[in-house]
Amino acid sequence: IVQAGLAGPYVAFVLYKSGKLVLDGGGKMTAFTNYSVVPWYANHLLITEVEVGSGITNIADTSFYECLNLKKVTFEEPCSVTSIGGSAFNHCAALEEIVIPEGVTTLYGNAFAKCYSLTSVYLPATISYASAYAFRYDTDVVLSVAKNSYAKDFAVQNGIKYVERAAALVASGTCGTGLTWELYEDGVLDILGTGKMDTFASASQVPWSGYRTMISTVNIDAGVANLSDMAFYYCTRLTAVNFAEGSVLKTVGGSAFNHCRSLTEIVLPESVTIIYGKAFAYCSNLKSVFVPTNITYIGSTSFNSCSKVVLNVAAGSYA
Repeated sequence: IVQAGLAGPYVAFVLYKSGKLVLDGGGKMTAFTNYSVVPWYANHLLITEVEVGSGITNIADTSFYECLNLKKVTFEEPCSVTSIGGSAFNHCAALEEIVIPEGVTTLYGNAFAKCYSLTSVYLPATISYASAYAFRYDTDVVLSVAKNSYAKDFAVQNGIKYVERAAALVASGTCGTGLTWELYEDGVLDILGTGKMDTFASASQVPWSGYRTMISTVNIDAGVANLSDMAFYYCTRLTAVNFAEGSVLKTVGGSAFNHCRSLTEIVLPESVTIIYGKAFAYCSNLKSVFVPTNITYIGSTSFNSCSKVVLNVAAGSYA
């Protein structure tokens, strides 16, 4: 062992003679004010490999700044990292590739700047923000991005080369009696099966709540009987909601689509009878809603702050 110590209240590190640096423990790393106070900086040129333990939740600013001999970075599964700090890997000139794990949402400025050998970066579908300078001066880098993802948009907007990969399953589980859900890295969420969706006491209890910012399309099976309160609350990238033919859906819960500000239109199936309060509140770009003939109740706040919306209703109907 060359050096060992702490890199956060509960984050330990060990640097071995082989050049491998291991981060272990749990929680956040220390917020380093600059690279010179990073605990291993005196030995930074010895580092050839970094292994990040599963309990670590961030890579702090300037953590591996100018680790010129760093060639390999791995993240232990299940990974808890959600952000990679500014200049975290800045000027890691020997680094050729890195797989950023699912769950990472943020890449701060110059995170991988001046990584002149970097040619391949896997960006997870969970990325919802990356600084325009994250890959500054990386002229040969190619990003692997999910179809219709923020990462793809980022690459296009910043003129970075990319390859679009086939959508992989990101997460899945149950969401009610007889109901399951599957979320793919292209932002497609499928609600499958027959039965009622569970009741959620808060938005954070919705099974896919941790992935809200990546959901762009929701497909709902014909057998789904209801959409629970807050089911898609704050799914800000949601642009399409599709109901299978023969849908038996009866109710749209309170705040089910609240703050889905990218949603511009929705066609509710004929089986729907109730739309509860704030179901579509603050969907600021919602322009068209087909309201079925069988509707018997619409909450007075269902379309709060939807200044552009036009309801398509049947003559003589409750709607």
